[in-house]
Amino acid sequence: MIIKNKINIFILAFSLVTVALIFVLAGPFLNNIKENSKKFSEQKSQISLIEKRIENVEKFKKIYEGKESNFKQVKSLFVNEFVPIDFIDFIEKTADGLGLLYEISPDPVVKNEKNKWSSLVFGIKSTGSFSNFMKFLEKIENSPYLIKIQDLNINSLIEGKSNIGKVVPADNVGGVISIEVFTNKQ
Repeated sequence: MIIKNKINIFILAFSLVTVALIFVLAGPFLNNIKENSKKFSEQKSQISLIEKRIENVEKFKKIYEGKESNFKQVKSLFVNEFVPIDFIDFIEKTADGLGLLYEISPDPVVKNEKNKWSSLVFGIKSTGSFSNFMKFLEKIENSPYLIKIQDLNINSLIEGKSNIGKVVPADNVGGVISIEVFTNKQ
């Protein structure tokens, strides 16, 4: 029996040493698995968040592509702040087409803290028939630009005198218009 007890004690001791070695060697390995599992879970949630953001960007691109023509139309409402040639050209062609004599001059811009929009102000002196002057006003108001007529003065003219220094026939009117044109900062 002593031999049997010795064998059992040896098997028990060997088993305990084996289990102890497994815990000693496997413990860091199991902790490492636990940490890697936690990192994997965090990365998986980050990937999910990034995928959702990518999906939202793709949706935004589709919406933008559908509305791009509208954005271009809105942008065309504004005059280039530094080179307003298109607007001045529009005024000149409109006045010439109606047979009006005109002078266009930039007016000093008074900065208004209430006005959050950038704008330019033009003064237009014009002479011509009343009906053509009214057509001119209508075309300016319906122009493809975002404008605001600040001031308008119309006077009948005496033959031979004009508000722009040229000789005009009787029954003409002289008008002075102050127009605020909204700009985009390009």
